[in-house]
Amino acid sequence: MGYDTSSGVVDTTIFALRSFKTRLLARDLLIGPMITLRSTETAELLAGAGYDWLFIDTEHSPLEPAHVHGLLQAAAGTPRSTRRSGPAGAALGARTGTG
Repeated sequence: MGYDTSSGVVDTTIFALRSFKTRLLARDLLIGPMITLRSTETAELLAGAGYDWLFIDTEHSPLEPAHVHGLLQAAAGTPRSTRRSGPAGAALGARTGTG
C-alpha cells in the first residue's frame, strides 16, 4: 500500500485514511453523511462528493450484510464506518473480515 515503485502508482486510499486519522486526532471538524439506503450508486456518489467519511448504519436501517458489502465496495477510497449489531452485525463482520 502507499507507493508502488514498480508502476509509479500512488494508492490514495492509504493517504486518505492517514489524513483522516490525523485530522480526527487534531479534533478538526469532520463531516460525513449516514447511509441507510441499499443503493450502491448513492454510496459511490457520496464517496465522490468530498465528505470526510461515510457512516453505514445497519442498526437503524433495513440493510443486510450483502447490501453493506456492496456499499463498502462502492465507497472505496473514502474513510467509512459501519455500525453493526445483532445477528446481522455478526454476519457482516464475518463477511467483511472485521468480525
